[in-house]
Amino acid sequence: GVELYNLDAGPHTVFCLPDGRYAGELPVADLLLQADVLITVPLIKTHITTDYTVAIKNGFAHVPQATRTKIHGQHMVENALVDINRIRKPDLTVVDGYDGADGIAGGVKFDRPAKARLMLVGADPVAVDVISRQLMCMTYRTRYLEWAAADGLGVADPAAIEVRGEAVSALARRFMTAAEELCLVLPGLQVCDLGACSGCRVAALSAVQRYWEQ
Repeated sequence: GVELYNLDAGPHTVFCLPDGRYAGELPVADLLLQADVLITVPLIKTHITTDYTVAIKNGFAHVPQATRTKIHGQHMVENALVDINRIRKPDLTVVDGYDGADGIAGGVKFDRPAKARLMLVGADPVAVDVISRQLMCMTYRTRYLEWAAADGLGVADPAAIEVRGEAVSALARRFMTAAEELCLVLPGLQVCDLGACSGCRVAALSAVQRYWEQ
């Protein structure tokens, strides 16, 4: 009885936020804008382009593939993610963490299942991402999470987030980072980001990945 829709087929409403972080146009599917409740169901995983992908990153599917390809080419994914969630953030996030994926992962590569064996549900996408990162033992800085909190999309202070159910420490499992997998497939490579945020780290790792693929 469930109806399926192709969000890429539209119709879309085009947004260009005057105070946004992404300068271009963002066509968002009308179906999402008109929905009474939006429930997003992301997979918990690492990502070479955005460090990790859970609640906020799942909003990238709200715009058509052609727009996503353009944004990737502009190296503005993090900027666009925050604006897309400002336009229509999820009312509820249900994180599929039965397996998850780590390493380079991303949108098409899932050959390293993380076997996280958990589920996470929350109404605040920023808080869900913060706790998800703790579950993956991530400590490095990711710009779009910081931006999302600064733009009022949710709570980023772990001390202010109420966690029910199992303790995060009991379920935490260190996920392999994209950098660590690149070091495995390119023997002799050593990555030292010296505490950089995702702005520099993602650009460097993406360049290394293209070198490896070629």
